[in-house]
Amino acid sequence: MMNAIRRSYIYIVLLISLQVISWALIAMVRNIIDLPLDRTGFAWQLALLIIGGPIFGGHWLWAQRLAAAQVEELASPQRRFYLFAMLASLLGPFLAQTVFLLDDLLRYLQLPESVWPAATLRSTLSAMVVLAVLWLFHWRLWQADGRQVGETAVLATIRRLYQWGFTLVGLVMILNGVTGLLTRLFELLFDEFKAARPLIDELPLLMVGVPLLAVFWRWNQRLFAQDRSAEQNSLLRKVYLYVVLFVAMVTAVTNAAILLASLLQAAWGIDTSGSLSEVLALILAAVATWAAHLWVLKQDERAAPDVQQQITIRQLYQYLSAGVGLLALLIGVGGLLSVVIRALAGESYDRVEISWFVATVAAGLPLWLWFWRTIQYAAVADDDSAAEHDSFVRRVYLYLFIFLATLTILSAGVYIVYRLVSLLMRLSVGGSAAVDLGHALAYGLLALVIWLYHGQLIRADSGRQSAARERHLAAVRLLLLDTADEALNQTLLAELRQTLPQVQVEFVSATAAGEAAAEEAVAGEAAAERSALLERIRTADVLVGVWTMAMNESVSEWWSAVMGSPAAKILLPVPREGWLWAGVDEWEPQQVAQDVVAQVEQLATKRQMKQKRRWSVGAIIGTVLAALVVLVITFVLAVTVIDFWF
Repeated sequence: MMNAIRRSYIYIVLLISLQVISWALIAMVRNIIDLPLDRTGFAWQLALLIIGGPIFGGHWLWAQRLAAAQVEELASPQRRFYLFAMLASLLGPFLAQTVFLLDDLLRYLQLPESVWPAATLRSTLSAMVVLAVLWLFHWRLWQADGRQVGETAVLATIRRLYQWGFTLVGLVMILNGVTGLLTRLFELLFDEFKAARPLIDELPLLMVGVPLLAVFWRWNQRLFAQDRSAEQNSLLRKVYLYVVLFVAMVTAVTNAAILLASLLQAAWGIDTSGSLSEVLALILAAVATWAAHLWVLKQDERAAPDVQQQITIRQLYQYLSAGVGLLALLIGVGGLLSVVIRALAGESYDRVEISWFVATVAAGLPLWLWFWRTIQYAAVADDDSAAEHDSFVRRVYLYLFIFLATLTILSAGVYIVYRLVSLLMRLSVGGSAAVDLGHALAYGLLALVIWLYHGQLIRADSGRQSAARERHLAAVRLLLLDTADEALNQTLLAELRQTLPQVQVEFVSATAAGEAAAEEAVAGEAAAERSALLERIRTADVLVGVWTMAMNESVSEWWSAVMGSPAAKILLPVPREGWLWAGVDEWEPQQVAQDVVAQVEQLATKRQMKQKRRWSVGAIIGTVLAALVVLVITFVLAVTVIDFWF
C-alpha cells in the first residue's frame, strides 16, 4: 500500500512537471526565433525551466533508482500510466501542430501570391520538434520496460486505452475530412453556396488522420492476429467497435429523418431553409463507417468466439439501438395522433409538424424492427446458456419500457380523472376538454400497448427460463457424502430436496463409505453393494463432501473412485482444529447449504449464481434510502409528464 502511494506521488509529480517543462521550452524556442524577444515572457519561461527542471530531474532519478533496485517497479500500473499519459499528451498536440502546418502550406500553394507563412511555420515546427523528441524518449522507455517485465492484464489495459483512443482520434479526423469534402462536392454539384470553402481546405485532416488510423489499426490487428487470447478477449476492442457502430447508426438514421422531412416539405411546397449537402455527406460517411466496423466484428467472430463480457457489450449495442428506434417510433406516432386529434376537433395544425413526425416514424420503425428481430430470434432460440433471454441487459430494457409506460398510464389516468371531475364540478380549465382528453386517452392507450407487449415478453422469458432450469436440473445426479455431522447432513438434504426437487439426490452414509473403502475382500451381496456404490460415485454428476475427502490420499478404491470421478466436486469448509480458511464467512450450516444449492444450480444451468449473504446494517439503510430516492424521482417524473403533456 505504501509503495503504491509512493509511486502515485512520484509519477503524478513527473507528469505535471514534465508538461510544465515541455510547454515552457516550446514557448521559449518560439520566443527566441520570433524576434524581437518578449522579455517578460522569456523571464516566465526561464523561471519555469529553472524550477521545473530540478523537480522533474530529482523525481526522475528517484523513480529510476527504485526501478533499478526492484524490477517490479517497472511493471507498476503507476509507471505504465505515466508513460502512456505522456505519450498521449505529446502525440495529441503533435498531430494538431501537423494539421496547422499542412493547412498553412496548402493555403500558400493554393494562393501563390500570398506571403510565405514563415513565422507560423517556425512556431509550428519548433513545437513539433520538442514534442517528437519527448515522445520518442518515452516510447523507447516503454519498450525497454516491456522487454524486462512483460505485460500484465492491468498494463495491457492501459496500453489498449492509448491504442484505441488514438484509433478513434484518427477515425474522427478522417470522418470530419471526408464529411467536409463530400459537403463541398455536393454544394458544387447542386450549385449551392457559391462562396463555399475550397476542397483543398479539407485535406489536412485527411493527410494526418489516414496515416494515424492506419498505424494504430495495423498495431491493433497485428496483436489480435497473433492469437493472443488476451487481445482476442479484450473488452476495450469490443467497446470501441460497438460505440462506433452505435454512433454511426444514430448519425445515419437521424440525418435520414432530416432528409426525409425536408423532401416531404419540398413536395408539399413548403420552403425549406438550409442545405442538404451536409446531411447527405453525413449519411454517406456514417453508413460507410457502420459497414466497415460491422465487417470487422464479423471477422473477429470468425477468429475467436466472444466471451461473456464481450457478449454483454454486443447486447448493450443491440438493445440501445432497438430502444432508440422504439422511442423514435413512439414520438412519431404520438405526434401524428396529436395532429389527428387536433384536426378532428377543428383546430389548426402545421404540415411541417406532420413531415417531422412522418420522418421520425419512417426512421424509427425500420431501426427498431431490424434490431428487435435479431434480439428476439436469439432470445427464443434453444440456448442452454440462457445468455440472451435471461441477460441482465434484456431485463433492464424490458423493465425500463414498462416503467416508462406505467408512468405514462399513471399520468394519463390522473389527468383524465381530473378533467372529468372538473367538468362535473363545472370548474373552468383552460384548453379544449375534447382535445386534452383525446391526447390523454391516446397516449394512455399507446403506453398500454407498450406495457402489455413488454410484459408478455417478460412472462415468456420467465417461462423459457423455468423450463430450461427444470430440464437441466432433472438431468443432475448428486451424491452427498457423509459429513460426519448429522445436523449438517440433514440441513443439506432438506435444503437440496426443498429448493431443487428436480435433482436426483442420494446420501452415502459413513458406514457405506467405510465398507467401500475397506481393504479386506468381501463376497456375495456385500461385494455387489460395494461395487454398485463405487459405480454410482464414478457416474455421478455432482459430489458433495467435506474438504478433507480431497486430502485423503489413500490407495483405497473409495478414494480412487471419488478422485477419479468426472463429476463436479463441491467441498464443504467444515471447521477443523488447526485449519483456518481465508475468504470464507463465519461457519453456518444453513448458509453452507444455501451455497451448495447455488453451486449445483450454477453447474446445471451454466449460469453465474451469486451466493446469498446476510445484509449488514449499512446495506439495509442504503437500500431504504435508495428506495425513497426512487419513489421521489418517480413522483417528480409523473408530475412533470402531466404538466408537460396535458
